[in-house]
Amino acid sequence: LNWQNQRKAGLAAEKGWLSLIGLHWLTRGAHTIGSAENQQIRLQAGPAELGTISFDGKSGISLTRIADGVLVDGQPAKATAMLKTDRDGATPTEVSIGSMSFFVIDRSGRIGLRVKDANAPSRLNFKGLDYFAYAPELKVTGRYEAYATPRLLDVGTIIGTIEPTPNPGRAHFQLYGKDYQFELLEGSDATHFFSIFGDQTNGKETYGMARFLTGEIDIANATVTLDFNRAYNPPCAFTEFATCPMPPAGNRVAAKVLAGEKKYQGLPD
Repeated sequence: LNWQNQRKAGLAAEKGWLSLIGLHWLTRGAHTIGSAENQQIRLQAGPAELGTISFDGKSGISLTRIADGVLVDGQPAKATAMLKTDRDGATPTEVSIGSMSFFVIDRSGRIGLRVKDANAPSRLNFKGLDYFAYAPELKVTGRYEAYATPRLLDVGTIIGTIEPTPNPGRAHFQLYGKDYQFELLEGSDATHFFSIFGDQTNGKETYGMARFLTGEIDIANATVTLDFNRAYNPPCAFTEFATCPMPPAGNRVAAKVLAGEKKYQGLPD
């Protein structure tokens, strides 16, 4: 199917989730960064001494003493580069050299360097994706309850932070003869949702924490379609360097949802 091919291509892209090789949380002060053993932030790729990264404990993050050949947002680095984070969905500053790159993430005030390498073994040795057989009964239509006023839902993450996330409404639906109410998070636009759910396949046939699901909302008719055949693994199913959100309370099916993406088999035990 085309969407499955797109999913596979996205994961395996040069800067996709499979290219992650590091996540380094910053503490206040100046830190040398590079691949040499004596560097305070040691990278798995790149030059022995890439530069010095400084963090003021708030929002000021700078890179100085930058090695030759380093690019900042695709341009040759100057003496000092101020690094923007991905806070509130912003595009972060990208630092790159050769096949390696990194940028700064902000997770509820916790600041880290997310490092990628197009030559990461996890990317080059990607094993592909496995799916359950298509189950038409697991594509369901339910009632969409839009919240009267915009609200944020506190969503926990696997790193222990809480991310207030836009929560436009909830889905009321039936599955395996039982009623469920799933909190829906903001999707790509007002007619789409993003959801995180758990079920009794987690840790067995599927990834241990949860799976993700996106779908469509019919605003005019107050209905929502949840196609569990399109359930897919979070990034943390493929790498230890992700900071995935966890399911909101109530977003759990009391049965095995044998549809969608199975557990990824390419990780070492």
